[in-house]
Amino acid sequence: MENVKFFPDYKDVFIDEKLKYYFKPICTIGDYHFLTIDGIFCIKSYKFSENYYFGFKLKNGKYEFLGNIDCFGKNDVERLYEILERDFEENKKYYLDKKIKIANYVENILNKIEGIIFEEEQDLEYYIESFYCYNMAKYYYELKEKVVSVKALTENYGITPEDELLIDKEELKNCLGDFFVNIEDELELTPAPTEDMCVMGIEIIPFTMWGEIIGLLYDEKEDIIYLREQHS
Repeated sequence: MENVKFFPDYKDVFIDEKLKYYFKPICTIGDYHFLTIDGIFCIKSYKFSENYYFGFKLKNGKYEFLGNIDCFGKNDVERLYEILERDFEENKKYYLDKKIKIANYVENILNKIEGIIFEEEQDLEYYIESFYCYNMAKYYYELKEKVVSVKALTENYGITPEDELLIDKEELKNCLGDFFVNIEDELELTPAPTEDMCVMGIEIIPFTMWGEIIGLLYDEKEDIIYLREQHS
């Protein structure tokens, strides 16, 4: 699709490159970067980072995270990510050629790691699953320039046309309807958004394990970009 860049390099998205351990860049549309945290739960609340609602400032085309990364708890995320990244670079062609399913990939990885600590409220296997979903879709896109989920590649799931992934402003308002209705329960520390802040969204099912949509909102007065993630 024109004006949509799928799987942008994290170095072009984040001022603090360590955000790559938590946020996966789905696509860039204009100045806006759409990110998912599929694989890890938001278990603590801080201003600009609570309940899957995150605030960013755009500086020189990159996001500065306004929240607190401790919203995900204390985990060995960085060490696990580096292990997964090395393994994927070494074996991605094999994984694709042999159509390795998610469950088999996870089983293989669990046999290779030890001593990784995750908080009780997090799920180690979910992080591994989501890493595979995202990186396999990214790898296939690099080869074919086509967005295809790992489930479509390995289990014959259907493929969503790329032009059906985008969600316009009015549709996003509907998608986030419950979020706005229950805003007092959804957010305690972060300024509450209004429907007119909605810009657009994207369906993230092809890129994630359990993701559904990412909605992007913009506070023009404060010049803050917000991302709201919803899961299936």
